[in-house]
Parts: sequence; C-alpha cells; structure tokens
Amino acid sequence: MNRAKPLLPMLVGLAVCLPAAAQHNPNGQIMVGSLADPYLVLIRDPLVHSELRLNDQQRSAVRALTDELDRSIWPLRNQGGEKAAQAFKDLNSTAEARMQQILTATQRKRLEQLRVSVFGLRALLRDDVAEKVDLSEQQRTQIREVLEEAAKSEKTSPQEPNQGQNPKSPAKSKSPSNGPQTRIAAILSRQQLDKARDVLGPPVDASKLGYVRFKVPELDDADGWLNSQPVTMSQLQGKVVALHFWTFG
Repeated sequence: MNRAKPLLPMLVGLAVCLPAAAQHNPNGQIMVGSLADPYLVLIRDPLVHSELRLNDQQRSAVRALTDELDRSIWPLRNQGGEKAAQAFKDLNSTAEARMQQILTATQRKRLEQLRVSVFGLRALLRDDVAEKVDLSEQQRTQIREVLEEAAKSEKTSPQEPNQGQNPKSPAKSKSPSNGPQTRIAAILSRQQLDKARDVLGPPVDASKLGYVRFKVPELDDADGWLNSQPVTMSQLQGKVVALHFWTFG
C-alpha cells in the first residue's frame, strides 16, 4: 500500500472536487465536468486565468480570442447532432492553436491538466488519459468497477445518521483509507502513479469553475429594423431593452 501514498493526496482531491451534475446550469454556472470537452469554457474562466497566472497582456489576448469564438458558439447552443459536434470540435482546434501562441509551455501543460482533472476520478477512464498513464484494459475495468460501486454507495447511503450512530463520525465509505481513491491507487503501479500525477496535476475544485461569460453577438444579420435604426451592443449596454423579432413568409 506504500506505493499509493505519493498520489493519494491528489486522488483524494479528485474524489471530492467534482460536484454532482444534477442541474446543468445552477445560478448560471456551467458544470464543466458534464461536458465532453470543457476547453472552450476553461479558457475563459477567471479561476483558470488565476491558476495559470496570466499577465495582463495574456488576459487581453484570451479575451479577444473568446470574443471572436463566441460569434460562432451562439448559433450552436440549441443545436445537436453530428454537425454541431463537428463544429465544436473545429472551434476547439482553433482555440488550441491560438492558445499555443498566447501561453507559455508551462501554462499550456497546466491547462491540459485542468482539462482532464475536472472530471475527477472519472478522468482515468478517458481514452486519452488511460493511454498516457499506460493503463491496461484489465486495470480500466477494475477502476470502472470501483467508481460504479462508489456511485451506488453514494446513492444508497442515508442522508441522516442511523439511530445510535455518532453524527460527528464520518461514514466509513468516506474515509480515504478505504475510499475509491485508495483502491484505485492500489491498482496502479509506481510508474503509472507517476504518470497519472504528471497528466492530472494538482486537483482543482471544479465546483468553483464554470462561472463564465459569453459575448452577446451583434444583431447585424437581421434583414431590417422596424421603428428603429440599427443599434449595437455597446449602445445597449447598461440599459433595459425589449426587442421584438418578426419573421415573414
């Protein structure tokens, strides 16, 4: 069990940092762990900017990039299917290429760590992470079984302490000594633990991520305006505005 110690603090952090994904946008928050790829959200998150220690010039460059991307993101928000998935994939590729020019090598590595660590322990089941950590199929199956068992235990555990149970005593399943993080660490070899530490990096509290903003697109694709001259978003900023949209045909 000694070989589990170097990575155990990180795995403990991964086990507790991911919030439940019952509601997708509570209080305007985007649950990054529920996204297939949270990259487009993370690059605009203020906490990520602090984690990466961006300077003022980098922050301005990232803001210019996200403002540019937002014009393409808005039309995709209510779309689904293969076409939308490919569009988001293309936007990710564009963002990654541009961020390569904005960030240092150290910042890019940390951003990639955040990109996967927001999934908590489930990150180890991702194909890209499993390949980098060199997990075997048997190990992936064992890790999946541990996480499924932990999820079932979480669902069936009582919300209130049982009669006779000390309410101040933590449930046995919550203890790091027998929790999923320790069991998963025991599945991995010393070399795999080192690789996992390098891929995942220090854990991040995903419950604090996702409070991001998207730039509202300009209304410049309309065929015409009635009872008003065309206006820009900068002209409307700070005002309460009611817009009526009409379609003909």
